[in-house]
Amino acid sequence: MSREDIMQQSDIVREKILRSLWLKNAKRISIYSSANSGEIQTDKIVEELLNQGKDVFVPQVLVFLEAPANLTIKTALFQFATGSLVMKMLRVPSFQDYERMEHYRYGIRQPKQEDNWEPYEKTGELH
Repeated sequence: MSREDIMQQSDIVREKILRSLWLKNAKRISIYSSANSGEIQTDKIVEELLNQGKDVFVPQVLVFLEAPANLTIKTALFQFATGSLVMKMLRVPSFQDYERMEHYRYGIRQPKQEDNWEPYEKTGELH
């Protein structure tokens, strides 16, 4: 699909989501961070949700590779690769923070580990 087609379909999806009844009642929303191309773009949705005062959560995938038992792993590789995968849903502090996320493998964006965004389980009850 062309970039124009993707943007047009992204606008249609965004409008449907933003008009939905379930969204009006929701306080906390999880959403994927769209890659560079080839899929529905979610940036405008995230921006609008944050403007509405909703808690927005995006995935962060950590890949832990084998390490000697005496080594403490303080950092992880963000590679969407083979290894021991852990996915966490993290609260987006602001749209500016969201825009600063880096692109990793396959053009997928996510927060850096050192950004230390708050995990969903520490932000209150799920409704």
